[in-house]
Amino acid sequence: MNNKVNIPKNWEEVYIDQFIELDSINYDEFESVSAIQLERLSILTDTSSDDDLWDDMDIRDMNKLVTDLKFLSTKPSNIVHKKIIDDEFILIDFNNLKFGEFIDLEFYLKEGENKSIDKIATILFRKYKFGEWGEVILEPYGVIDFTLRSEFFKNNGKLTEIYGAVNSYKEWRENFIKTFKNLFEGEVEDDYNPEEMSEEELEELKKIEEDEKKLAEFGWQRMLLSISGGDFIKLESCLEVGVVFLFNMLSVKMALKI
Repeated sequence: MNNKVNIPKNWEEVYIDQFIELDSINYDEFESVSAIQLERLSILTDTSSDDDLWDDMDIRDMNKLVTDLKFLSTKPSNIVHKKIIDDEFILIDFNNLKFGEFIDLEFYLKEGENKSIDKIATILFRKYKFGEWGEVILEPYGVIDFTLRSEFFKNNGKLTEIYGAVNSYKEWRENFIKTFKNLFEGEVEDDYNPEEMSEEELEELKKIEEDEKKLAEFGWQRMLLSISGGDFIKLESCLEVGVVFLFNMLSVKMALKI
């Protein structure tokens, strides 16, 4: 090979920024499979698809590189790493998540877990130190420069260091939502049959559904206002409450109708 090009041979060698770029490829924008493969190669070599490197490369060498991309058709490892990037960061215990951290995670998951994996990592992994009795003391979420930290993870974090932890959190979240299903779904409405409803009733139902959809967009804000009793001064302290503790208390309140 005249032009020595080093590309990752597996997911373990792929960085977060490369993964995000690979995931964001819009295949409809490319005229051929070859063009897509070239785009992938340029991402994994931190070059551009119109770089002279590719124009000067022998077709046999290019085909060899494309063959090395076969790992992209597989899923990254789901192994959960408790410590990452030379053990500088540790994975938090999801059961100790604060309400504000949980809300932020919901936002980034909705935005797209692959697109926002660097930001999700910023919440799930923290710097740490050991206390007098050997206990782990985590870096407080509020002192982190979120933009700088997410950029750091994007440029220095290996995909397989973080990918498994994100999926592990998603499993925890799914169980959490199942546990507190009543709080996420609210009141259960009576069954209704649209065929048995008048035009007026159907119009009213449509309006209610539209209103609920609008309100759902501000679900967390509404919950915060409810928990704080509408006191804006208390909003910040509400965000610091443990989400598991908070939802347990809200479930008790709903059960007792108080």
